[in-house]
Amino acid sequence: MTGERRIVSVLFADIVNSTGIGERLGPERSKFLFDEVVRLMSGQVERYGGTVAQRIGDEVYAVFGAPLAYEDDSERAVRAALAIQRALEKYSTEVEAAYGVGLSARIAINTGSVVIHPEAEDPYNALGDTVNVAARIQELAEPGGIVVGRTTKSQVETCFALEELGEQELRGKVAPVETFRVVGVLENAPAHPTRPLVGRDFELTVLERTMDALLEGRGAIGAIMGEPGIGKTRLVAEIRRKYEGRIQFAEGRGVSYAQTFPYWPVRDLLREWLGLGATVPEARVRLELKAELAALFGDEAQDVYPFIASMMGLTLEPEATERLRELNRESAQHQTFEIFSELVSRLAAETPLCLVFEDLHWADESTLELLESLLNVTEEASVALFFLYRTEREHGSWRLGEWARQRYPHRYREIELRPLPSDASRTLAGSVADGVLPESVAGTGLHQLPGLAPGQLSIPPVDMP
Repeated sequence: MTGERRIVSVLFADIVNSTGIGERLGPERSKFLFDEVVRLMSGQVERYGGTVAQRIGDEVYAVFGAPLAYEDDSERAVRAALAIQRALEKYSTEVEAAYGVGLSARIAINTGSVVIHPEAEDPYNALGDTVNVAARIQELAEPGGIVVGRTTKSQVETCFALEELGEQELRGKVAPVETFRVVGVLENAPAHPTRPLVGRDFELTVLERTMDALLEGRGAIGAIMGEPGIGKTRLVAEIRRKYEGRIQFAEGRGVSYAQTFPYWPVRDLLREWLGLGATVPEARVRLELKAELAALFGDEAQDVYPFIASMMGLTLEPEATERLRELNRESAQHQTFEIFSELVSRLAAETPLCLVFEDLHWADESTLELLESLLNVTEEASVALFFLYRTEREHGSWRLGEWARQRYPHRYREIELRPLPSDASRTLAGSVADGVLPESVAGTGLHQLPGLAPGQLSIPPVDMP
């Protein structure tokens, strides 16, 4: 049977001390327990778009990148691993209270090439060195820990804090393997780009003129489109660097694994506005939100709070919940949109405001409807809205851009990024590789390199969607 070669991130999750737990609970109860634990772990894998290839006793083996591949498969795998550990920690408290035994897992992730057999009985039970290494490095993880290989590390290091474990001698491997421990989620990416922007002078000029007009009180809508890795994020980062201090910036990012969560990019943006990362406890988020709304809205803050808190996915107090229950769906949505627009206007009252929505092709319908209603704020306040998305017409983000072009042509600016010419590509590749560029690569534009998808480059891509 002919196999299909794919680039995937392999995840192994195994319960610690399963033998001891089995002896403590007996064969019947331990089987039911491990069935429940495997179901719980599998649910987190599937939540982040992974495929469970095998469930063996107390272990889950999964792949991210088959049958569907995403440019952020490595990130998805690490987020799934963190979610597994959180879910196990919560479930463990119940098991420990009932039987006196705790639960924890060792998890390993490794990224690379595998061979799958789509027509086989177990089509995603991949074969290859990538799988073997993942299984071996799992043994290096501490209980409750996550270990990743070098390729995975290079693709997720902008999202997660990692600790080097050094090179490890693995059975069956001639050369030692670099491994890293996942410490946690990085709350804030580097504020400014560290390498020069190459080959985007015209696009940069368009955005600079837009920002200069914003400083004079003229709102704007900017659509920045292009294929993954083409430089959308990098271009906006350069504008942010140039105008930081004179213009307020807040960014929200759509992610492919959160399309079922209403207002996800807006939640992300509001957390940046509050200065709070994704792992900050909800109690603090709630208090910070109330304080900021009180400063902006005064006595009206208590009426505004339930709508903004609900958008952010916060657990509402009984009185706030009751306030929303009194409204039908249409009224609740209408008031949410109006209140968010008013929030944006008030934020821009003293200092011009630029809201950036990245990877909007992953946005849910609620977010797109909210942004459509928000377009009018650019007529009334010093607000710029930047929408970053792919040039794929089937996504709702494309319709949003077309709507903005038709309704607000005097505010609308559109930039479609094309691949860099060969000389600019060589300059960029040289800067990324610190001037050390193989001759085989130097004569090739980055967009022409065969067999590489964004996020799978051996050098960091310009734009990590």
